[in-house]
Amino acid sequence: MDQGDSWQGHEEKDFDNNFIFTQTNGKQMNLFSPYHEFKRVIRIFNENVTEYESQKIPEGATMHDLRHTAAAILISNNLDPQSVAGVLGHKDPTKTLNIYLYDIQ
Repeated sequence: MDQGDSWQGHEEKDFDNNFIFTQTNGKQMNLFSPYHEFKRVIRIFNENVTEYESQKIPEGATMHDLRHTAAAILISNNLDPQSVAGVLGHKDPTKTLNIYLYDIQ
């Protein structure tokens, strides 16, 4: 990423130490910005995309719920536990199954 003199985040070998959600200059984004954007996307989806009440995303949904949803979809589509664990960043697929398997039962 080449931001020139305005970049204030980590560079080169330390680039992986940057925050996941950053401002364009590499500084940490306000901690509530991703949350507010997520809620805005849900509102727009519910108001403009869904035709039926049953299709709406619950307003109380959290970004962490997306992780559970992704895990449940991967497991229910028979992706092997080791691969699901890798997607979620778990070293042990047993942990993944213990946490997420109940979501699809």
